[in-house]
Amino acid sequence: MPTLPGLLVRPVVVATAVIAVLAGCTADPPTPDPAPGPALRSEVTELRVAGNDVLADGTRRVHGVLTGAVDPAEDVVGLAARPAGPDGRIGYEAEFEVLLPAGGTTSVLVDVENRGNPTTLGFLTDQPALVTAGGKPSTTSYPGTLGNGFLDTARLAYARVQWQTGIAAGVPAEAQGIGLATIRDFGRALRTGRPELAAAGVEPFRTAVLSGLSQSSWMATTFLAEGFNADPATGGGVFDGAFLVSAAGNWLAVNKMADDGAPQQPYVRPDGVPLTYPQILRRPASDPVLVDVVKYTDYFRLRASVSLGEPLPERVRRYDLPAAHAPESAVPPGYAFDKLGCNNSTPVPLNPIDDRPYLRGLLSALLADLAGGNLGTALPPSAVFELEAAPAAGPLVNPLPTTEVRLPRVDERSNPVGGVRLAEVEHAVARAEPPVLTPVSTADIAAICGNFGGWAPIPAAELQQRYGDAAGYRAAIAPAVQRLADDGFLLPAEIPAVQTTVAGAFAGR
Repeated sequence: MPTLPGLLVRPVVVATAVIAVLAGCTADPPTPDPAPGPALRSEVTELRVAGNDVLADGTRRVHGVLTGAVDPAEDVVGLAARPAGPDGRIGYEAEFEVLLPAGGTTSVLVDVENRGNPTTLGFLTDQPALVTAGGKPSTTSYPGTLGNGFLDTARLAYARVQWQTGIAAGVPAEAQGIGLATIRDFGRALRTGRPELAAAGVEPFRTAVLSGLSQSSWMATTFLAEGFNADPATGGGVFDGAFLVSAAGNWLAVNKMADDGAPQQPYVRPDGVPLTYPQILRRPASDPVLVDVVKYTDYFRLRASVSLGEPLPERVRRYDLPAAHAPESAVPPGYAFDKLGCNNSTPVPLNPIDDRPYLRGLLSALLADLAGGNLGTALPPSAVFELEAAPAAGPLVNPLPTTEVRLPRVDERSNPVGGVRLAEVEHAVARAEPPVLTPVSTADIAAICGNFGGWAPIPAAELQQRYGDAAGYRAAIAPAVQRLADDGFLLPAEIPAVQTTVAGAFAGR
């Protein structure tokens, strides 16, 4: 792993006994890396390539099934009750896929699946349909070209592997932590190489980044917090970086953090207290550089303030965006209000801010820093909303029984103050009202109204008085968009498209 600044260490007070005991997070400084012991014998034992195709744009797609074995000494709850094979290890199977850009690469992004589907591939390629129509690799069919060509431009490979119970064969409901070992050992196979992969044109990768969005980012948080990024053979990190979207310290009840007597589940506990970043990164020898991109609505539903702590560790970058967890473009017509009954089934315009260009910009900056071995050369400093106390009670906040939840302070146009100052906030054509749709809950995996935010248009007469016409508005936003590129949040090549998108919101008024 490239040499990067070390981890800042500070005492951490944990909110609940469940997290403190079961996640290994105490009020003491981060746990040092354990002394070397007998090497765990967990590994990928076989890779069976079922498909090796080249798309029209030159992307090579390799997919198949991996067989793995988990050492019974792994820190996986419920593993002891699983039947072992002749070698004493517990076996499993999982489908995988790898997408290689036409120009070649030595870097790979491993996408943690969300309910069996790809997650980050949608924002990487500007093709959300790749996510919604995903499914397991053996039944996924990609178009001839992968959207905007980002993978090829960034010289980045993409990979994923199944991990979730009911989806990955051999990951049982009572030992879902096997999925954590699956992700780790798939990453190890990509880093060290496998003859089956080499025969399919997949060579070992020098750099690996773990990525996830929403539920899959919570799995990635669990993976890091429970120490699975440590390679059992070397003690070093399997993944050099972690690029998470809407993680905010939330974790899945799939292993040690779920060892509270309730059944394990690949979802958050309703009153699970988000981890702070010092609680997630506690192993300096294997901790990755962690980038967490958090959305405005995540403060209301996912209690995003709790994860911040003070100060942020040196290996962490946190970027708060004024977008919704689920933007308007990701919501089918009528879905939020007719099907889910959000906002008391009263339709309102939804927050349309498109954050995909900024996700690509920040991921590119992370890759550049990992390649150069100098954190902060390309990644900008953290940008966090200004926070204030949340109301003692109210329908817009998903509270915690034992922990204070804070909310972003808003400006005169009801948009959050601080964070990454997008042109849509600097030159607002709408107010983020209501900031989040009700009910705001994490009671179950289908309770997602809190992922959506409202968008109350500012009267056209007020905008015309301020900017004149569409040309005046476009001239006003140009410096704001350029500043985002200068500061490292946006790739220069994306400036024209972002200006057009933002300007279109004014023209639509």
